[in-house]
Amino acid sequence: MKKRNYYLYLGLFLLLFSCTSSDIGEEADYFPNADGNWWEYQYSDSLTMRLELSGTETIESTEVQKLIWNYEAETDTDYILKKETEIILYTQLASWSAFILARFPLEEGNSWQAFRIIITGVDTITVTANVEGKQSISVPAGEFEDCYPIYYENQSLEEPIRIYFAPDIGPVKFEYATGREEVLTDYEVE
Repeated sequence: MKKRNYYLYLGLFLLLFSCTSSDIGEEADYFPNADGNWWEYQYSDSLTMRLELSGTETIESTEVQKLIWNYEAETDTDYILKKETEIILYTQLASWSAFILARFPLEEGNSWQAFRIIITGVDTITVTANVEGKQSISVPAGEFEDCYPIYYENQSLEEPIRIYFAPDIGPVKFEYATGREEVLTDYEVE
């Protein structure tokens, strides 16, 4: 069973998603998804996590890109599919589950239902994503202009999360309602 915090898990999925300049109406890629791209984040005083895009596989007759999660003592794999209008993350919970991580165009005020699952006899879990206005963000890996924050909110589970996407880099910062943060410390993207 995966040990990640639900929102950290969802938020990190977003690291894989990109949009092209035609998707957002400007010369920027808010998540470059070339094979071999990687991002490192600090998520506590001494713990780090690395995400890396590595090859493809076929899931349910669809070719998807592999996302490798490397934690201090654990490695996991999930998958993404980039379409013209959205990015979908596939993760295997009880069966394959799909999260709509981004929907284009990526601009302030856009929103969508990112995930919804009905747990029979227990609850319905719905995650809603909302794009907020551009901001400048400073993290250990640098200072980034024109970042789009996407706020993911879930009424049924744990804390909401806000993820900042920098042009031509991808996610640079994760903010949780409790004040906890994960910040980009290093990266290599094409």
